[in-house]
Amino acid sequence: MEELTVKGPINGMDLECLKGMCGQFGVLTSINLSDATIVDGEGTTANVLPDGAFQTTMALQHIVLPKNLTAIGSFAFQDSGIEELVLPKTVTELGRDIFYYARNLKALSVEEGNTVFHSPNHCNAIIEKATNTLRIGCANTVVPDGIKALGQMAFSGIPSLKEVKLPSGLTSIGWAAFWADTELSKVTLSESVTDIGESPFGGCERITSLVIDAKNAKYDSRNNCNAIIETATNKLIEDRARGIPLL
Repeated sequence: MEELTVKGPINGMDLECLKGMCGQFGVLTSINLSDATIVDGEGTTANVLPDGAFQTTMALQHIVLPKNLTAIGSFAFQDSGIEELVLPKTVTELGRDIFYYARNLKALSVEEGNTVFHSPNHCNAIIEKATNTLRIGCANTVVPDGIKALGQMAFSGIPSLKEVKLPSGLTSIGWAAFWADTELSKVTLSESVTDIGESPFGGCERITSLVIDAKNAKYDSRNNCNAIIETATNKLIEDRARGIPLL
């Protein structure tokens, strides 16, 4: 059996069973939970996909989430084989590192009508409307104009991500935003970036070009140093020439 449709109430025990069916030795590649409802019991809270729900499910390629789901827990699809995800319009809360090292993830979108998140112009990212913060990206994300911030670990654990050019107008890069993107080699930051969190490129050992727009008033990468320097204090924020973060 490669595909499965589940309907009616399900709890933590049911999710553990599904997880096993698409784990390391599983054969289940596609799950449709659209007409299922997560209920309280056996480690689950009603309408919440729990932390690590489909963690290490390398066989799993496709999933349709419950249409009444309100939240997705941290690490829900970490190290899974998931290729795409449509966020239901009912989801208003997201945990951290939901797709960390989900190597095959190619497409992200948000169902029309979601009041908190959207994915404009087929950008392959999940964006928080109120703050214009990109919460989750993937290797095929095109960061839209108008984005003000990259959230914590927004692009972390994407081994196929090779180059990042961030749009003008972006002001903030969150903690570990590109953590462990092992193939990332080229990064360009615009003049508008004024707030960089801790270790934005930690574990990115193959970066050979890290450039900050010369008009940036707070940070610079002087003399092609391949580093991020806080101009006013001469503080080294990230040093790719030595391959290590300084914060």
